Amino acid sequence: MDEWRPVKGYENKYIVSNNGDIKNKVTNKIIKPISNGAGNYIVNLYSYKKVKQFLISKIVAIAFIENPNNFKNVLHKDKNNLNNSSSNLEWIESYKNKIPWNKGLTKETDSRIPSIPCSQEKKDKLSITHKNKPEEYKKAHFKKMTEARLAMDVYCRTGQKHKESSKELISIAHIGMHHKPESKAKMSISKTQMIMEGKLPQFDIGTFFSTKNNKKFIYRSSYELKAFDILENNNNVYSYDYECIQIKYLDISNNYRATIPDFFVTYTDGVKEIIEVKSSYYLKNAEQQIKIKAMQNYSKENNLKFDLWTEEELFNHENSN
Repeated sequence: MDEWRPVKGYENKYIVSNNGDIKNKVTNKIIKPISNGAGNYIVNLYSYKKVKQFLISKIVAIAFIENPNNFKNVLHKDKNNLNNSSSNLEWIESYKNKIPWNKGLTKETDSRIPSIPCSQEKKDKLSITHKNKPEEYKKAHFKKMTEARLAMDVYCRTGQKHKESSKELISIAHIGMHHKPESKAKMSISKTQMIMEGKLPQFDIGTFFSTKNNKKFIYRSSYELKAFDILENNNNVYSYDYECIQIKYLDISNNYRATIPDFFVTYTDGVKEIIEVKSSYYLKNAEQQIKIKAMQNYSKENNLKFDLWTEEELFNHENSN
């Protein structure tokens, strides 16, 4: 039999069972868990129109397992991170001491030498040594670090590894260089196209599997993750897609740019809608306002509905489902 207890910090709205279920006390519905892309279940909890993500395992542990040593981490005893029953959880001091490494290594079987932290005395000596270096050395060191960062940035964005000689040439070539408006427009359109094709994974945060669409989507913010959850559980939604439309517009400097709305939704009555998910904080930005206006105009021209979901709309939808 399930035992239910209040969720710490959300006592008036959510309760948790010893089997790992989270229930909304207002709607009396169990909240569907979401995969965080790393093999764990998480859940979005709302308070005063603000959303926060929590590991379900930690919510259960806080509610049902004593923690006299005030440990910060929770271990799944059977190594199944989706089994969040209280009987399968325990508080631990550090993951590195308990959780198996790749290839099944543990603290007891791992022969690797642990890293030794640098003492404050040694840090002070290093700082003094660096300060006493000639100014030419410092400038050369800074130049090398700058070149390395530029080269790494190029590598991350293109997916190609450059030779050392190429890295140096790229670094020199970019110093003081500015792109023309035409080039910036092409770069903006190219970048949005690459995002739509999934070629810029550095912007991804996690994945969400949609049973409604039988498809795995990536998401780039906790707000988008909550939007996925809302659309998935809305019976009026027939299907939806993510970042599938490219909209061109003129930016604040009257240069061409491209943007991608978050969701394209088809409802059971045939109505189609574009939904943009954005924190109200970012809507104060003039460039963001221009993007939203471009999406509204595109929707109107193509006989589509348009809706903007901020944290307030997400909160309202979560409580209405």
